[in-house]
Amino acid sequence: MGIQDLVPANTTKAKSTAIKAFTRFVTEENVTMEYIQSQFALDTTGVLMERVLDKFGSYLAFLDTKNGKQLARNTAMSYYRHVKLWLIELYQPSPIIVAKLLKMGTTLDRYCMKRDKGGFVKKAVACTKDHLRTLMVHQYSTAKNATDYLFGRASDLSSLRKTNLTVSAGGVLFVRLMRMKTSEEQGLLLYYDENYLACPITSIAAALVMQTTPDVALLGHLPDSQDQIQLDSVPSMPLMDLLNGSLGADSSSAPKADVEVKKSVTQLTSLPGVHSHINRLLNRIRKPAGVEAELTSHSFRRGGAQHANSSAELSPQWIFDRGSWNMTATNKAFAYIFNTSNEDQKVARVLSSWPASASVMGPTLDALDAATRVDVSRLQERLFTACVGMQEKKFNINGEVATFLMGYLLRSYPMFKALCSTAPLDRVGNTATE
Repeated sequence: MGIQDLVPANTTKAKSTAIKAFTRFVTEENVTMEYIQSQFALDTTGVLMERVLDKFGSYLAFLDTKNGKQLARNTAMSYYRHVKLWLIELYQPSPIIVAKLLKMGTTLDRYCMKRDKGGFVKKAVACTKDHLRTLMVHQYSTAKNATDYLFGRASDLSSLRKTNLTVSAGGVLFVRLMRMKTSEEQGLLLYYDENYLACPITSIAAALVMQTTPDVALLGHLPDSQDQIQLDSVPSMPLMDLLNGSLGADSSSAPKADVEVKKSVTQLTSLPGVHSHINRLLNRIRKPAGVEAELTSHSFRRGGAQHANSSAELSPQWIFDRGSWNMTATNKAFAYIFNTSNEDQKVARVLSSWPASASVMGPTLDALDAATRVDVSRLQERLFTACVGMQEKKFNINGEVATFLMGYLLRSYPMFKALCSTAPLDRVGNTATE
């Protein structure tokens, strides 16, 4: 096993998809991949590679998809770049050829940009609060199972564990999660939204109540992140054999164990991810709900950023930090951003439709009398059966978190009940009357 086996699964999948596109291009030209590879191996100048990639770039620029539309700019550039890097890695052309290939990629990028929408890059439609409320009314009123109580899921949520939920000293829900793109741990504060349809805390409470079996993940129905695949350490080729081996050796000379690991990772990368799950759900309910905007999985992230940016009290840097965007990697004009609790709280309040400097006090059980508190505690234990009292701590949420979520659940349940009296969340009422 080597460094190549540690490449993120998304990168490996993108490379594999690009190579398949290149193979289709070669096949349509009535040429075999074996012949192409043999010619590249014989050509020490790299001119053949330049010619083939030039033709491949033209092929991508005018390629039509199944829907009759031309290949998107980002997709075309992803295919070209991955194939270019793959061929450079295999045949190592001269720096002059590499520079020409880079210039060809720039030309293709500019052409696709001008071709699409007169120079404007097509972006996902931002999901507004109105869109979200409309979708939620339809979703909750037609809910059939537990997954219908969660919407707008991000790939980062795949790594969220029950033990990552805590309640801060100020009575605010604190979530720790791992960002998939940056591989950095981030802590976020969540404030409740007075409109229960757009309240993230209410969604978390409903999801946990609907769990019937123990699960480490907070949202157990989501597909596991492919980046979390753990590779076992396997025997690899000794260093002396690598040093004494042929300089032209390829991956076929790798030990059998390494090949099996790579094969297993390739198979796992073909599994559908969170984004495809959200897009299928959106395609199913968007029109019946009455939302005309063509929303995608990225619309929620874009809409959240635009909603936060509408407040004059927030700095753009705070918003970028909340979204964990590494702006220094794409634009040197942005200063390096440090996360501060005060700034993050302001962004969190605006995202939940509160003024940035407001003092937010959510519903609690403190106002209940002692007898009612006992009854609510019993109900809480029966509702959170899959999240509290398990022998293994990884299956449990913090007791304080359960009490915190119970307050929001009791507040929102009558409104859920009014939307659909036969919805799965009616388990709350049935449990209370038993």
